[in-house]
Amino acid sequence: MARSVTTIYNTAVAQYVANAQAAGITTVNPAGWSMYNYQRLIFWTMAFCQSILEQIMDAFTADVQSLQNVLPPQTPAWFQNQLLNVFEYDTITVPIVQMDETTNFVPYYPNANPNFNIVKYCSVTPGPFLGTTIIKVAGAGPSQISGPAFSAIESFVDTIGVPGLTNTVESLLPDRLFLQLDVYYIGLYSVVIQANVIAAIQAYLGGIPFNGYVTLSDLELAIKGVAGVTDIVFVKVQARAQTTIVGSGTNLVLANAVVQRNWSTVAGYIIPEDTTGAYWQLTDPRSATAGSPLNLNLIPQ
Repeated sequence: MARSVTTIYNTAVAQYVANAQAAGITTVNPAGWSMYNYQRLIFWTMAFCQSILEQIMDAFTADVQSLQNVLPPQTPAWFQNQLLNVFEYDTITVPIVQMDETTNFVPYYPNANPNFNIVKYCSVTPGPFLGTTIIKVAGAGPSQISGPAFSAIESFVDTIGVPGLTNTVESLLPDRLFLQLDVYYIGLYSVVIQANVIAAIQAYLGGIPFNGYVTLSDLELAIKGVAGVTDIVFVKVQARAQTTIVGSGTNLVLANAVVQRNWSTVAGYIIPEDTTGAYWQLTDPRSATAGSPLNLNLIPQ
């Protein structure tokens, strides 16, 4: 808090007298200074300037604090909210984000239109290096956002991000989960069991929180929840990012043995393996050998 001119003057004069006495000078007597004494004039001028400076610093501190009180927190939840509920993209109107630089410094669009909120899924996590952040986004479905729309998201993030920090935006095609499993079921359900088990697998994968994990135990529970299923055995389970060559993914189960109990999605979401041609989809045979069971091997009891 700024001091008064008088307070600063008295403090400075007292220190001046103390220093003079310490040096053996005993003739300094401020009480005897006239209104026109040059020493009094110097100290009063200095005190006046110091008081003005302190008032300016107080005003500056108050301004900074008032801005700090309303500045966005730049937390993961804040970033998610900006991308899910603020960011807009349209090929006709081309929304241009603005920054409110008078009150709370939040991004906004002059004529906001929720129909242009194309980001439906978003995760914000620390990157591999200090000062880096990975922002994963996806459209409805979820689905990959690419082309000009993705470029617009990157521009938006650069606009709202903190200078000096690196935010990397990603929007990828879904991961794939290859499954070979034996499902034991009550024969009464033979007409519907295949469709219902596949639907249960799809529903489980589709219900994983964005940027979440595939967990073997949860997948097992989802399949065992199908009416008529009595037991399941995972023969082989392999997860991969879309860019990884099919068959070269990460094994969760290999030869009936659990290798890794879960998989952190790379794209943020995952679907059953859909590579066509041979041996990869649930309804494909496991090999070219005659009589080879399907990847989803249904065994009535």
